[in-house]
Order: sequence, then structure tokens, then C-alpha cells
Amino acid sequence: MTKRISKKGAAKRSARGRGPESGLVRGAPLAGMAAGVCIVCSGKLRGHPIVDDYLIKAIRYIKRRLNIEQGNRLVVCEGCIVQHRKKRADFERGLLMYSALGLILAVLLLFFNFSLGSLATGMMILLMFIILAHVKYAPKVNV
Repeated sequence: MTKRISKKGAAKRSARGRGPESGLVRGAPLAGMAAGVCIVCSGKLRGHPIVDDYLIKAIRYIKRRLNIEQGNRLVVCEGCIVQHRKKRADFERGLLMYSALGLILAVLLLFFNFSLGSLATGMMILLMFIILAHVKYAPKVNV
């Protein structure tokens, strides 16, 4: 539903920098920025929104089912973006390292004892290492 604005009202808004001419229409985000809760400092402010990936969606689903969802939009504020990038790089590096280590152990297990049981055990070890890598999870940010 759109609200009609008189020419006089539009002139006042554009003079204050909020009219259609300024590009800052009510409710429109500022160049990739969104209002929400910062996942690093927990402050309610504007920041870069995070990507709703598989883990965030799973957490939201669980919270919704338990009726404890707050409906906050998760962002990373400008003051915390450098710290969050370091956390994200550390998570990605750890995920790669744990996945490679789990794969090596699974292949070694298959190499020494080639059977269906060792294949299943190797897959369980690989899955355990991938889950272990998610302990330091940091979501991706839309920048």
C-alpha cells in the first residue's frame, strides 16, 4: 500500500534528504546495509546482513519450533566487520583442515582394512571431523 504525498510534503522530505529524489525512501536499505542485531557485539544497529545458510536456517527452525524466536535480522556492524572477517577466515581454514584430516584418516582406514565396516567407520570419522569444524562457525556476510 503506497501513501500519497503532496508536492509540498515531497519538497520538505527531499530537502531533508528522505524523498524519492534523494534515493532514500522510507524502508529502503542504505547500499547493502540493514537494521538488525550485530552478531559480534549484540548491538541493535545498521550493518551488513549475513547470509541465511544451512546452519542459520536450522537454528531459526529450532527456535521457531520451541517458540523462542525473536525475529531479529542478523547483521555485522561496521565496527565489527574486520573482527568478523578474521573469524570467518579462521572458520573456513578450520573446515578445510578438519575435512582433509578426516578424509585422510578414512582413506588410511580403508587402506589397512578394506571392508564394508571400515568404509562405514571412515565415513563416520569424516562426518565427525566436519561437525567438529563447525564449533567455530561464523556466517558469511553480504558486503
